[in-house]
Amino acid sequence: MTTTKVGKKVKPWLVFLKCVSRHSRARSVIPKMLYAHLEGQEYWLFAPQGEWIVEKPQGYRLQGADDVAIADNISEHLQLRLAVEETLISFYCLDTGEKLLIPEELATELAAERQRRTELEAELVPYCDLFGDLTAE
Repeated sequence: MTTTKVGKKVKPWLVFLKCVSRHSRARSVIPKMLYAHLEGQEYWLFAPQGEWIVEKPQGYRLQGADDVAIADNISEHLQLRLAVEETLISFYCLDTGEKLLIPEELATELAAERQRRTELEAELVPYCDLFGDLTAE
């Protein structure tokens, strides 16, 4: 089944991530038939408070009519490793091991990079005074 958006075909979602709690537990078990109907290949359940899912996150791959538990927390389709850090789920690139940053982390990293650039530019001032603008042609 290919999903359509106003007559335009788009790729189906291959991976689903559902946040759950003990209050939503009864509604949290979504039939694998629904994921299969939506052409999903993996689905993950994540309880930020760790209330009823012991292994966080809990992932499954659909293989035919069966759903097989994902033991290594690696999403084959996303090429990411999922990990829980406090109450957040983090994603790490398989090829580099780098964490995909959330907006707050990106803002902090950007501020640190700007500060470092300012410091480096200040270090160059004496050299520019001595040798002139070396970037001019």
